[in-house]
Amino acid sequence: MSGSASITIAQGSVFTDDGATWIDNIDGSGVILTATSGSVNTAVVGTYTLSYTYTDTAGNTGNIVTRTVNVVDGSVSVVT
Repeated sequence: MSGSASITIAQGSVFTDDGATWIDNIDGSGVILTATSGSVNTAVVGTYTLSYTYTDTAGNTGNIVTRTVNVVDGSVSVVT
């Protein structure tokens, strides 16, 4: 996996997926630019899971790696 397995971002911010990389003895190697499953809605506070996997030309599926993205309320409360 490229980047952290767990990320916390503020609600309404921009999420940039770091993706994942794969390597295969026959097919070579490459980059998975977007998650194979899952998505992140930065407008809604919550915990999102993104999964990444690669299937080679022979139909073999590699290990699934996951990233957790926590979207949190980024507003600051002011006490007076």
